[in-house]
Amino acid sequence: MSRGLSSTIKTALAGSNYYLAILGKFEFNSTYYFTNANATIVYSGNNYVSTGLFLDIGDLEENSRFTTGGISIEFTSVETSILLDLLNNGHTDNPVTLYFALLDADNAIIDAPFEVFAGNVNDMSVSEKRSSSLLRLNVTNHWSKLDQIQGRYITDRSQQRFFSGDKCFDRANQTGKRLEWGIEE
Repeated sequence: MSRGLSSTIKTALAGSNYYLAILGKFEFNSTYYFTNANATIVYSGNNYVSTGLFLDIGDLEENSRFTTGGISIEFTSVETSILLDLLNNGHTDNPVTLYFALLDADNAIIDAPFEVFAGNVNDMSVSEKRSSSLLRLNVTNHWSKLDQIQGRYITDRSQQRFFSGDKCFDRANQTGKRLEWGIEE
């Protein structure tokens, strides 16, 4: 797993004097920066705020082949501005980037955070209970776009799947044939 990590980070990982923090950049209608650290972290000119809203991320999995992987990210939906942003402006295909940062005892970043996941929001769910509410985002990597069907085929077979008995495309296979117009002399 140490591929691409600097010698500073490798040295810190070999010791025991570090803390791991997740930094999340959520590009909805507004861009939100959150961390699960116990204090706000400044990285690349942005304040990754520690508010307690950012609860958990699902398991990250590394593969040596191209896969349509994804993770779920959970927030407490106490902060209604984020939920309203998603409900009013849509949530599908909004970019999300997650970084791991190693922090020293003073909450300073050791070297630089490294990107561990980048993808787009696929769907979201909100669950409400008396004492809590939870916002869950399912985020998929960019390879998942290859699995999406962007449209339907203009064939009778495709039309029959959705509208059985419709004759709209029963002659679609004849398109492109040369038609002669006019009077023959």
